[in-house]
Amino acid sequence: AIEKMVAEVAAALPNHVSDVAAATAAVLKREDSMPTGLDHGIAVPHGRDPSVTGIAGAVAVVDNSASAGGCIADYETIDNSQLQIIVLTLANSEAQTPYLQLMSYISRALRVDDGYVRLVKCKTADEMRKFFRGVK
Repeated sequence: AIEKMVAEVAAALPNHVSDVAAATAAVLKREDSMPTGLDHGIAVPHGRDPSVTGIAGAVAVVDNSASAGGCIADYETIDNSQLQIIVLTLANSEAQTPYLQLMSYISRALRVDDGYVRLVKCKTADEMRKFFRGVK
């Protein structure tokens, strides 16, 4: 899932992610040091690499239905819940402050007023954008 999401971010934002392999390796290295699966089926994989300009990311709502091939079983969450949401972020390795601010924002968005429940209910990218833009 991480490899696919990084590749899609790079394809959509080639000026922000110039080296897909390096960006993917940064996220996977971070996952190896400490998995980013939270509770309520949320995963927030992230990585920093010099090949990333600024900050880029993507959100995926995981289809755990049998017709979609079932759940992403190898993604560990704190409460052992089934993975529902992946919020991937990539940032330049030099820009620590904006990166930390973004991680704090994402955490707040998912936790305040059961944000994770509202995000899972989003059916379109537009609805997801509105969700994140509406976080105070």
